Amino acid sequence: MWRSRGDAIRLAIVSCALLSVAPAIAKEELRDAPWRDTEIEYEHSLALIGNDGMFVYGHRLDLRPSVHLGYWLELKARFLVVQDLYGTPPADNSLRPSNLLLALATPGVTEPFSGIKISGGIHVILPTSKAAQTETLIFGAGPSVEVSRTFPLLEGVTVGYRGRWTWDLNKYTTSTECSGMDCTSLLSLNNWAMLAHGPFLRFSPLRKLALEASLLFVNAFLSRESTSIPDSVSWQLFKVSVGYQVVDALRISVGVCNEGNDVLPETSMDFSSTRSFVRVFLSLTFTPDALIRGF
Repeated sequence: MWRSRGDAIRLAIVSCALLSVAPAIAKEELRDAPWRDTEIEYEHSLALIGNDGMFVYGHRLDLRPSVHLGYWLELKARFLVVQDLYGTPPADNSLRPSNLLLALATPGVTEPFSGIKISGGIHVILPTSKAAQTETLIFGAGPSVEVSRTFPLLEGVTVGYRGRWTWDLNKYTTSTECSGMDCTSLLSLNNWAMLAHGPFLRFSPLRKLALEASLLFVNAFLSRESTSIPDSVSWQLFKVSVGYQVVDALRISVGVCNEGNDVLPETSMDFSSTRSFVRVFLSLTFTPDALIRGF
């Protein structure tokens, strides 16, 4: 029994205040949901191969789940499903799974005096693609590191350098598709390790607009048995794109690159016989956490 009408009024006011802030509290908790960096990307691309008019037009689904394990650690995964639709010669329309990437990473630490941010982690590659099974890959693993600095120009400019080392454990030193003397050729040899490193740039002239560019120098170390074959081969990979954040949950990007379709650019075997190709792409990237927070 209330001691006075004033007590009842005060309790009603407090209850209304709690009800009004509860959705805001819940939304703030959801903003820091462990899966907040999870992304799903759908892409169409046209790959122009060599100088003889060959091309491949296709699409892919890129799944990038991510779970934050507290403040310092993040568990990531990546998996693609690729399908060629048209091409010369006629494309194989079957669905092709990529390898599966698992990574344990840290969001990074920023040195307060210089503003330099250092992040890194370890990654494991499981052979779920047909190309990896042809190479008799059991698994790949290695460390990665990234150093970057953000400058307050317009909406921000980030420049940095990243590097990855991947050890490959294969059952055999050559591909299962070779036979006889073909197994001594450069393209038939498996890698025992790969090193990929290079600079990257991200520039946001507007809050919702971002220009990104990256360059990777790749060295593949071969499981050779003859001194007539080099112990490594090298090539470069580039990617340039422009992205526009339509809403918090959706980003649209267009760009050009010479990367293939795999969880790491350097591990892709697409067009491996030439590596002389350019791929133009259009992608839509969805962020499930932002979509949920929008409701």
